[in-house]
Amino acid sequence: MEDIEKNYRATPTNSRKYPKRLTDYVTDLVKRGRILEAKHFFLELCKISPHHDKTIRLGYTIAIATFDNDWVLKYDQLLTDSASDINEVLWFQLRYYQSQNNIPACETVSCELLEKRLNNDHFSAVLETCIERQSYVVAESLARYLVKNRLALSPPVSNWFKQIVITRLIHTLQRYK
Repeated sequence: MEDIEKNYRATPTNSRKYPKRLTDYVTDLVKRGRILEAKHFFLELCKISPHHDKTIRLGYTIAIATFDNDWVLKYDQLLTDSASDINEVLWFQLRYYQSQNNIPACETVSCELLEKRLNNDHFSAVLETCIERQSYVVAESLARYLVKNRLALSPPVSNWFKQIVITRLIHTLQRYK
């Protein structure tokens, strides 16, 4: 048994620390990929504190992992209402659209994210979308973002990025022949 699970199981349900330890346990289950177990304990967490920030984010993550569209809509609305940072909402939406393989929505959300200053997690998600989808639309916005913020990509990522642009150039030239 892991330490986090031991702490959770040793805490009485009427303790002040119970919600935090339950949240930590559910978070740990999600990180280890044990989504069904996490969902079970998450439902218990929802009874205790349904509108807490961590609960909403965990709910969104579990909804994406279980492909539960109703939960995604619910937690998207809750996060939109409670979050002061729109980047976080867009990042969760990007993760959802990636899981659904919705390429146009991924491109739209990625471009919206690139109009703002991003932290490392959000930037890596956008970069992953660009490379996985071979999306010129995202690559174009990404290039502007990199220049604007004076950033550079590592050589392997830069090569993938260049390949996306070259492919687009080849397709454009073929259309005009």
